[in-house]
Amino acid sequence: MIKLLTSLLALSTWTDLVAMTSASCPQYCINCSLKSTLCNTDETEPFPRTLDSLTRKLVVNYKGNKGFSLTYSMIARYQSLRDLTITGNIAGIGDNTFISSCLERLTIHHSKLNLLPDTTFGNHSSLEILSLDHNSFMSQIPTNIFHSLKNLTQLDLSYNSIPLCERENIGEEFELLTSLKTLNLAGSGQQNPQKCSHITEHFFKPLSRVQNLNLSETAFIHGNQTILLPLTNMVNLYIFNVAPYNVCPAKVKHLFGNLSESIQYIHARSWRSHSMINASCTIKRETLRGLARTKNLKYVDFEYGDHIFGAVSNKGIFQDLPHLHQLQLAWSRISEIEDGAFIGLNLENLELNGNPIGPQEFWVKGLNQSMSATHLLVLKECTINADDAFPYDASFIFYNFPSLHALDLSSNYLFALPSFIHFSALDDTLSQLELNFLNLKSNSIKQLRYNESSAMCKAFPKLLYLDISQNYMKTIEKLCLSLTGLYAQNND
Repeated sequence: MIKLLTSLLALSTWTDLVAMTSASCPQYCINCSLKSTLCNTDETEPFPRTLDSLTRKLVVNYKGNKGFSLTYSMIARYQSLRDLTITGNIAGIGDNTFISSCLERLTIHHSKLNLLPDTTFGNHSSLEILSLDHNSFMSQIPTNIFHSLKNLTQLDLSYNSIPLCERENIGEEFELLTSLKTLNLAGSGQQNPQKCSHITEHFFKPLSRVQNLNLSETAFIHGNQTILLPLTNMVNLYIFNVAPYNVCPAKVKHLFGNLSESIQYIHARSWRSHSMINASCTIKRETLRGLARTKNLKYVDFEYGDHIFGAVSNKGIFQDLPHLHQLQLAWSRISEIEDGAFIGLNLENLELNGNPIGPQEFWVKGLNQSMSATHLLVLKECTINADDAFPYDASFIFYNFPSLHALDLSSNYLFALPSFIHFSALDDTLSQLELNFLNLKSNSIKQLRYNESSAMCKAFPKLLYLDISQNYMKTIEKLCLSLTGLYAQNND
């Protein structure tokens, strides 16, 4: 009885809160709740003033043409607010706007905001995440507020008009941000890239504490191969589409050799090699050798790296990276992979999706005895069909990927189960094969015949999940008894 009364009381309290929130929810707001509220405002009321004062998260999309200023009176009502996002034509922020707030996360982007006043946050702020991205009128780092942001761990200043390269360093004011771990400067320096070409390796010295740094589409590096030396604690580096590497990726050779040993993740997507014109721009083993000293390196991402390895991934190109766990080579226009290309690697995840490797022998002759712990091998959208030089039986998978857990062959041109699952020429050791997920989604497999299914079940005795959805399948004559999950939507 007591439990029932307690439950009813809790339900009554919750009902009152919901009713109270609904009663104070303006028409321009969606799904008003104490947990999270979204409002699309205009000049009539640019910032909602009648929401429940206990609202914890608020997203305001200002649609008005006339700019408005955010003031203390607008924010002071919401003492429980922890997360605030404002998008739109914000012209300014008044003095002491957040002086009494308990905000932990603040995002102001795609606005006309120029700067933040010295007194924006007062002497101390609980703010942990500050995002000021895509504010095209912001022409200076808001260093005047740094002294109060002692708890800040993430700062996003990407895609603004801040002329950082006109300074000797990124700003000694950053040293005041003693808790800062993540900094996003993507898109910086593009307004005047020539000035960025003169910065030295001391430029990033004030950021020695930073662990995650985004320099994508910046003009900072600009051929300076030692500029990241001071970043002795860096773990995660984003360098998407960075000149000069997006023109000639091989130029990254010395930069890789000057990265901190603490680095674990390198995200270098969208490097467009002109290798068809200049083969010396493709990445070869000597280019990657500089990473050998980074004993903690776990993840390298070269997705959309057109021709950065040329058409052929050469033997031993990655063998200096034995500690690498994940290698992302999707959509890199690799059409041939030499036997032994991945020798020495101990990968958990290899992604080759989107490469045109279907019309050739995927691994050229012989066993590519290389990866001993691959958990995921993605061959999605690789133009593979059942007759297309993919003549490997399950023993090939076993010998090359003995710890393979998942194999993704979705979105290819398979009209039958590929021959690599055939059980011929297998021995008793195959029972050790760990593969438990096979993805054949979005192919043209019309039926699973009894003998094919039997071969699959024998080849992969621990298969748990099979995805054959979005094929043209009319008949399934047999399924593996080991299966616990079957995905077969959108078939006939």
